[in-house]
Amino acid sequence: MTNLRASTLAEMLFVIVITGIVLACVIDGLGLFGRTASSLSGRLVENGRFRESYTRLEELVASSDSLTDHEGRVTAWRGGNPGVVLYQRDSLLLALVARQTDTLFSGVVSLALFPADSLSLVLARRGEAVRITFPIAAPDHIQNLLTIGQTEDGYEYD
Repeated sequence: MTNLRASTLAEMLFVIVITGIVLACVIDGLGLFGRTASSLSGRLVENGRFRESYTRLEELVASSDSLTDHEGRVTAWRGGNPGVVLYQRDSLLLALVARQTDTLFSGVVSLALFPADSLSLVLARRGEAVRITFPIAAPDHIQNLLTIGQTEDGYEYD
């Protein structure tokens, strides 16, 4: 005769409870993973937008002949014509190009132009103030005067 061994009802109940606990932990872990992935994805998109806005503003400053400030609006001049007007509204940095407004940055605290030096932008990012400074190239006639001044400094006059 063969001896068959069976499980009792208590053993089966124990296995079901343990399986339920393991499944609850796995489902909670998957939820945590999903929230972390969503948060990371959101930060990556935000950083991508920030990098794109930074690059656009850097190119705008570098390609302009000069920058002027009038009543809180910074105008980038190209070839003697106003190309782009930058201004702050609430916490946004807006660019006005050919009668169309485009948002460059959000979370802007201040925008300041230091003539013949730099354009400074202060942003609030993740609870901290971040200052970004874009250097302004001197116009050609100023650059020529500086070069002449440096050349003359090398000569000794009586």
